Amino acid sequence: MLAAMVAVGAAQDQPPAAASDWRQWDQGPEGFLLTKDEAKEWKTITTESAAKRFIDLFWARRNPNPDAPFNTFRAQIDAIVRYADANFSYEGKRGALTDRGRVMILMGQPHYVENRAPTETVESMDDMAAGTDEVRANAQLWGYDPQRLDPKFKIKGSRLVFVFYEERPTTNIFTMDRSHQDATMALRALTKAPETHLVHPELTEVPKPVSVPGAVAASAASLALLGQDAPYTAQATVIAEPGVADAGHRPWWVHIELPPDAPGLESMVGRVLSPSGELLSTFERPVESISFGGHTAYHVTFPLETGDYRIELAGIAGGRPVVAYKENITVPDAAAEGTWLSSIVVGLYGEKKEDALLGSAYCFGKLHVLPMSRPEVTRQNELSYFGFVVRPAAVENGQAALKSHLELRRGGTRLGRPLDMPLTAVQVSNDLFVYANSINLAALPETGEYTLLFEVSDPSGEPKVTRELQLNV
Repeated sequence: MLAAMVAVGAAQDQPPAAASDWRQWDQGPEGFLLTKDEAKEWKTITTESAAKRFIDLFWARRNPNPDAPFNTFRAQIDAIVRYADANFSYEGKRGALTDRGRVMILMGQPHYVENRAPTETVESMDDMAAGTDEVRANAQLWGYDPQRLDPKFKIKGSRLVFVFYEERPTTNIFTMDRSHQDATMALRALTKAPETHLVHPELTEVPKPVSVPGAVAASAASLALLGQDAPYTAQATVIAEPGVADAGHRPWWVHIELPPDAPGLESMVGRVLSPSGELLSTFERPVESISFGGHTAYHVTFPLETGDYRIELAGIAGGRPVVAYKENITVPDAAAEGTWLSSIVVGLYGEKKEDALLGSAYCFGKLHVLPMSRPEVTRQNELSYFGFVVRPAAVENGQAALKSHLELRRGGTRLGRPLDMPLTAVQVSNDLFVYANSINLAALPETGEYTLLFEVSDPSGEPKVTRELQLNV
């Protein structure tokens, strides 16, 4: 019932309220999250500009990483609000403002849900002998495991239960039971919840967002370099594509590869803009490179939410731009349910990176990969291919079963039989698995031009992803 709600990456930060309704902001779903002190402060707001500052700071104080350009907590609340509006609404009542909407906003997705018919009893959920109150209408029981909730809730006992009765059959009007034997503990949790979500109460101003992890906000002088000529831009090879951070987030990965005669980069500066040109975030930082075969590459990770953006960045050496990357991009949504696979990344070289974070550009587990950007290879090379799978169907002992299909073609004609073999993906986080495999090019019959087709799929054949690679051996 609630699976569609868990996709937290589907909403970008939006303006807090239109000019005509900012005074009613606290009457919306976000108002459930206000602490007592914040609710008092909101009542003193008299101008739209003061309201905007209050709301921006309200979200920043709840952002797990207030320096990040996007607030994952806000995205999660936005997803819950959308789910509640779609599933809990009735007779003109907005679903996010119902009792069930309030509980889900404050407590998150229930750990389990039970539906009870009118002939059943609520109290018998754990203790059959305690079932005395007959349910006179349909009921829903939402359960939360205290061990999985924030310790700040200080919940005693083994369960936290919210009971909702439907006022009339098939109306979807569910009201929370405040007289049930577990209701006192449930109501206390709702009262405590706003404080548990306030992770940065010390903030008095909204931090300036930084586009890239580990960077700092760019200075005006550094941003001015984005408008200067970057002489190696035309000679550089750029690969830019959505990556994978977890089951719900697709960061934007950028690979910039410079020719051997280009100066080594010392730093990068850049910014992220909305489609209308509004500045969303900036960054500048020293660079790290990865080199192989006389070519040097630099990787940048933009942890963006789903949506449209414009990215502008420049690689700097000696205080001057060397290479520039500017592109309008679309970060795709991550499917909220079912199995899906990332695109296949093929590389000739990788190096171990112990401090690699999930979602870092072209990092698969602890291996940092140099993606293949040109067709020239030798028969002494070994091609490796990598990818992620989310919520695979066949999992055992932390490993997921996939299958790969490889075809070699030349001049449009397939050479030999396709190579079909099982492929194992290893779990790296909740619902996220990574796979890797390699091909020795020494088996090619002779030098020349080839097309290599990769296909990775679930054992059933769907879903699947393909990648066609041109080789000049």
